[in-house]
Amino acid sequence: MSFMKIHLPIPNLSPDKVKLVPFEVDEHLMALWEGTKDTPVIFSGMNDGPFDDIEGMRKWMTKHLADPNRLEFAIFTTPAKDPQGTEKVFAGRIALKDIDLEKRTAAVGIIVLKDYQRTHVNTHATSIVLRLAFDEFRLKKVKWSTSTSNIQSQRAALRLGFKHSAEHEDSRGRHDRWGASISSEQWRESVKDHVDNLVVRGHIS
Repeated sequence: MSFMKIHLPIPNLSPDKVKLVPFEVDEHLMALWEGTKDTPVIFSGMNDGPFDDIEGMRKWMTKHLADPNRLEFAIFTTPAKDPQGTEKVFAGRIALKDIDLEKRTAAVGIIVLKDYQRTHVNTHATSIVLRLAFDEFRLKKVKWSTSTSNIQSQRAALRLGFKHSAEHEDSRGRHDRWGASISSEQWRESVKDHVDNLVVRGHIS
């Protein structure tokens, strides 16, 4: 069963600020490349990247889009220079990945372009994916993984309500991984309200 074939309204409490649309290579790859090619640190903590050229990024994204257990979204938001504007610009990509239908688990992966880091974008985009995972797909756990040295990513996860689980080894045998998660019980009991409040307040992460 491919999650890419499921057509559900994407739950969004802040459509005026952030919008997610299915990632399309022809439409969104160039913007992702242009926004990350000079800031390789954006890929810190990820399993792939930075890339030497756009073709390397194209192969990476094409592989992800072919994964039946993954949803890739392009993130659009109001421009930093015109926060009251109605036109939205590309701000990054976010994925609900490693979807396991038997265990009902998944993970979040996000890239926010430099101009939109430490803004509302991470909070709002992640909130949409969490609502999709827990409220629409009824998953039991959503995970967040980064490197033990990526303090910014760790802090963002904790502010969003993820609970630190442990350092762990990744699929490549690296031992420098930092993990956190939200269970469906935690989501229902407190994290959903917490995240909704962050969105309403325009919280920065």
